[in-house]
Amino acid sequence: MKYYLLLLLSIPVVAKAQNDSIVFRNGNTMAGEIKSLTNGVLTVKTAL
Repeated sequence: MKYYLLLLLSIPVVAKAQNDSIVFRNGNTMAGEIKSLTNGVLTVKTAL
């Protein structure tokens, strides 16, 4: 039992937001979190 607890505590837990990448036709990219796509309008939350 002690070994399982030690194993679980040694596994790093990383919680970070999912980032999506949008690639435009001209090759530019934008990173952020896609919130919605409604009536052809894409809503993205970026870090800035």
